[in-house]
Amino acid sequence: MSPTTLRLMAMPHAPEGKLIQFVDMVYKTFHFEFRQLGITMSQVQNDMGYREEAPDSSVTDLISDVLKDCETLNNIKAEYRIFREITFDSELKRIRIERTDFDINKTVFAQLRKSESIAIFLSTAGEDTAARGREAANEGDLLRGFIYDVIGSEIVEAAGELMHNDLDNRMASEGMVTTNRFNPGYCGWDVTEQHKLFSLMADNYCGIRLTESALMDPVKSGSGFIGIGKSVKRVPYTCSFCDMKNCFYRRG
Repeated sequence: MSPTTLRLMAMPHAPEGKLIQFVDMVYKTFHFEFRQLGITMSQVQNDMGYREEAPDSSVTDLISDVLKDCETLNNIKAEYRIFREITFDSELKRIRIERTDFDINKTVFAQLRKSESIAIFLSTAGEDTAARGREAANEGDLLRGFIYDVIGSEIVEAAGELMHNDLDNRMASEGMVTTNRFNPGYCGWDVTEQHKLFSLMADNYCGIRLTESALMDPVKSGSGFIGIGKSVKRVPYTCSFCDMKNCFYRRG
């Protein structure tokens, strides 16, 4: 059966995406403008470590300048692909997607085990934030370079959130809900499993490549699983069930 391709009309501040639907699979891609992500000054300050007190005006002016510069970014992307052929092994804490086994650890397994299908997702800020950060650092402006680094991470999360919200809306029409996003390298899920994940996302729209050690290039990128089903749930923050104590983004 030939795929049906739909071009979706974008609402103000909403993602525009291309949807490709096969008999057993849905695959959707997104290309975002920076302004759609809603990244704020206070958010950047918080992730820079200013959680108890505000930075001085020289820092806020620099953050504002970098945020303004990021409005020219043009390679912010995300995608998801829904796989319906899945099975769970409760003893080994393993999930099989099509013919690929993932050892996802007990924490992630507990959140996904009631899923009826799995969405594999990717998101990326592209090359530019990292390149501009390196340029600033090489010129001796380490603070500006750090701000680019923080915003690059925020872009990946924000693009992932918009993509995830779109998936939520699509699944709601089928009476389904979704879990949180789970990434290799977190909650005890070995980062080397990225290779398996990317084998199911060959020729990915986001253009992300893997190194031999399973690091992503561009470095400001994300990947992982989202569970889909009638009996799963999405909670406000993953920190409530993740045991990583030294995570940069940990809240509380």
